[in-house]
Amino acid sequence: MNLGVPELIQLLVMLLIFVGVVGGVVFLIVRLATRGRK
Repeated sequence: MNLGVPELIQLLVMLLIFVGVVGGVVFLIVRLATRGRK
């Protein structure tokens, strides 16, 4: 599998966006859960 630099950067950016979205959703769920439990 031969990847060029632009493809590698695009893959890295997509991964960062994916991690950010998932992290934000998990953070929101945890905040709502902890707030609802109290």
